[in-house]
Amino acid sequence: SQTETVLTALRAVVQSSTAPTPGEKTKGGGGGGASGAAIIPTPVDPTWLVEMMLNLAFGQEDAGDFNSVQKTIDAANALMEDTLKQDPPKDMKDKRLKVRELVWNARAHFARKQPDKTRQEINAASGGTMTGTVLFVCNGGIPEEKCEAELVAAWKAIDSDFEFPENKEKSEDSAAPAKK
Repeated sequence: SQTETVLTALRAVVQSSTAPTPGEKTKGGGGGGASGAAIIPTPVDPTWLVEMMLNLAFGQEDAGDFNSVQKTIDAANALMEDTLKQDPPKDMKDKRLKVRELVWNARAHFARKQPDKTRQEINAASGGTMTGTVLFVCNGGIPEEKCEAELVAAWKAIDSDFEFPENKEKSEDSAAPAKK
């Protein structure tokens, strides 16, 4: 499709976004290049490209092109992770971390019918079970009757000392001496 062609071209620009040095000959333009197109290296923010890829994936889903959806979302995830590895965030306010969460949410959405592998990958990338659990609950990847138990288990993995109000009441009732 036309959008995929544009994204392919943008990926090429991201990979080769180094401008030629003064006096360096380039192909294209008025030179001897066969294409006749000028090469104008323009830096493209990889985060923007990831957002475009997410939009493409949702468009592919709307069009019923489910084979392409998975390829696009995998490529977006790989680009986002690579970007964060090359230039780690300095603090939690880094915009790229929010975009990574969008990628995880999209992955959970597209994998909601077969969540196991993707959920494990999101849990590993996020450093715990809470993020993957919440994303799959929100996107329908966990059956409704199991949502509460899954969320409780994920919460207890974070805070093992926390007691939910209904559990606290039960434990207080059982600990109270019997009245005669």
